[in-house]
Amino acid sequence: TGVQTCSLPILPTIGSTSPNEGPRNDPQSLDDRKQAFFRHKMHRKPLPDICKPTGAMLEPEKTRTPSQKISRKVVKPDNLATFAQQIIIKNQLEEFKALGLSDDILTAIAKKGFETPSAIQSLTIPHLLTTDKDIIAQAQTGTGKTAAFGLPIIQMLTSRRNIPQAIVLVPTRELALQVTQELISFNTHDLSIAPIYGGASMTEQLRRLKKGIDIVVGTPGRILDHIRRGTLDLSAIAYLVLDEADEMLNMGFIEEIEEHTSELQSPSYLVCRLLLE
Repeated sequence: TGVQTCSLPILPTIGSTSPNEGPRNDPQSLDDRKQAFFRHKMHRKPLPDICKPTGAMLEPEKTRTPSQKISRKVVKPDNLATFAQQIIIKNQLEEFKALGLSDDILTAIAKKGFETPSAIQSLTIPHLLTTDKDIIAQAQTGTGKTAAFGLPIIQMLTSRRNIPQAIVLVPTRELALQVTQELISFNTHDLSIAPIYGGASMTEQLRRLKKGIDIVVGTPGRILDHIRRGTLDLSAIAYLVLDEADEMLNMGFIEEIEEHTSELQSPSYLVCRLLLE
């Protein structure tokens, strides 16, 4: 009692001598028995568990408890792409780092999407970071000349001194706004950078100058106007940049530029940028 049993169909043994079977070696009888055997195998019902064979190979698959599950870190495709991009950016920034730029400046460069320094940047940046000599740089438009002088100047200046430390002279107000935005995008030292140009509100410019500007980007006429008014303090100027100097000379700003330089108290650097069209 209590033992589960199962019944299996009993098939005739090949070669038996049953009265209803016919001769032992009758080929037709053998074929019939074979077909009956295979029909049984194809249509039979599943055997009860007690009738199933046992053994290590037939044991049910063991399931792991949550604590036994193997933890595997899967890198998703988007994470993999981000990781690969970081490796590429790091390799690209090594060339900028070799120029002497600090890690925070390199972070700003990465955000801008710069890949490798241009020829003008490779020559200008180390010079401004390591020497106190003036420099005249010439390069084609679109080669990153603003970054060539802007990156080292931003790195070298002390933030929030509430007095101008650098002046960038440009021939037009459109270029003043463009250069200002470019320098702001590199600004990782919390420097105050503002444009000063003709045609804008003098009251607003006076307010900004009184509040404190570290880098002034402006046109020669308006900058000279503030110098004569005494509203632009030049006592702490360490850098004077003449952006598109050839264009300013062609526009007749030579006298204003000479007056600017005479007002300065021995600036550390005079950076002249000439554009070749």
